Amino acid sequence: MHEELGVHIVAESASRLGDWHAGTGEDAVHVGVWHIGDWVGSPTNRAPDEHDDIAWVGISELGGLPLLFGDLAALLRCLPEPECARRHSDVTD
Repeated sequence: MHEELGVHIVAESASRLGDWHAGTGEDAVHVGVWHIGDWVGSPTNRAPDEHDDIAWVGISELGGLPLLFGDLAALLRCLPEPECARRHSDVTD
């Protein structure tokens, strides 16, 4: 997370919600779905060559986003809306 978003995850606040698998061979996609309750830092797009943009959205908004893997939005809509996570901006690299 730090490499791409500039945040450090508080390990005790992370819980794996599930996995999503689609495709086969070179087209296979495997995604771990996590709930992160606490982190340090302010998210920024530290990999603009890999990501067009980053944004905070609710699960109910995912269906309207132009995601690379459309089925991922359907999977995430089935998950419970997480409680508000705490954010800290007092990190130094």
